[in-house]
Amino acid sequence: MRDLSFYEQVDHLPKDCRGHPLFLPVFYYDVTAIMVGFLTPLEKVQALLPSRRMKPLRATPWHAVTVICCFEYRDCDAGPYNEVGITFPFTMDRSAPVLTGLIKEIAEGPMAYVYKLPVT
Repeated sequence: MRDLSFYEQVDHLPKDCRGHPLFLPVFYYDVTAIMVGFLTPLEKVQALLPSRRMKPLRATPWHAVTVICCFEYRDCDAGPYNEVGITFPFTMDRSAPVLTGLIKEIAEGPMAYVYKLPVT
């Protein structure tokens, strides 16, 4: 028996999604996620971002961080599904410090540009 007391605080509105009933917001009850960060050449990541105002987080002066996220949604209002995200964490209009400054930016919750998000 799941405890739904948290969800009961939120209005759960029925909507039609291409002929399929769906409630918004979508509630996620059982999820597994794994994320890993990789060093990626800074100029390659910068070229993939849609705005020069977006400054990729840098682990070195020459490397940005690319994060691969994998999600398994076993129980949610939209039904079970999986997705993989390729994302680039960034700051807007200012460069984040390199190395130890990266830790501060991650702790503050940087924005992430979702480059690809294939879903089953």
